[in-house]
Amino acid sequence: MSEELSSPVQFEGLEIHDMASTDWVAVGKPGLFYKPARVDLDSGKFLGLFRFDAFAESGLHQHVDVGASYILSGSVTDYSGNFTQGCIGINPPGDTHDALSYDGALITSRLEGSSIYPPKAEELNAIHPGAYRHGFQNAGAMRDPIVVPYHYSGIEPSKGHPEGVTMRLLYDYAGTDHDFRMSSLHLDPGARTGPFTTQAGLDIFVVAGDLEIAGQSVKANQFVSAPSSAELEISSHFGCHLICWSEAPVISEGPDPFGF
Repeated sequence: MSEELSSPVQFEGLEIHDMASTDWVAVGKPGLFYKPARVDLDSGKFLGLFRFDAFAESGLHQHVDVGASYILSGSVTDYSGNFTQGCIGINPPGDTHDALSYDGALITSRLEGSSIYPPKAEELNAIHPGAYRHGFQNAGAMRDPIVVPYHYSGIEPSKGHPEGVTMRLLYDYAGTDHDFRMSSLHLDPGARTGPFTTQAGLDIFVVAGDLEIAGQSVKANQFVSAPSSAELEISSHFGCHLICWSEAPVISEGPDPFGF
């Protein structure tokens, strides 16, 4: 079962989701909310925002598939440390934890599947859409080393991109069933990526600034999603910061702008 709650603007195959016009979904546990750009409650696949109010706690859960997130504001803490604004939060399949926010948090995320929670008789009110109760697999296994707080600005930018374009590879999905990339793109005022053609899905969240793509303006707090075979170029009039999830290399004359 899928939900499309942000009434996306559609243009030449692109979908633009304005998150300011989308309501928060209260999951039933105090202080936990999600706001979907795209969600499938059967598979748990999700693109959108999560919100923790101060002192809200996720509850112990295990990720069934990859979660790749960026902390927009506030912080979330688990046993690996404190994930603060600008940090990347990666949860590979099987990652098991309980996350708590002391000061509240806003997070942009793409989930490839949902989470399982321990079997109990009580109703499940989970922050991850499509979560369900089941016994954990490999309980107590050592945590993947990728699951530590790291800030995007501490990652070395990739070389060879056009002037004014700064690309940082945030996560390469190594060791999972997905050959995807999560990246950070900074464009200076007037910068352009150069033209490219997608070979699979591409999702972009505008953290700040203005994005121009396929003749459309996309602003902060909006997602834009592109299908396969889309002929695109990314530019910005006044500068922007983007978080991107790309499902395949693009076809371009220069370096892949999304980290392949």
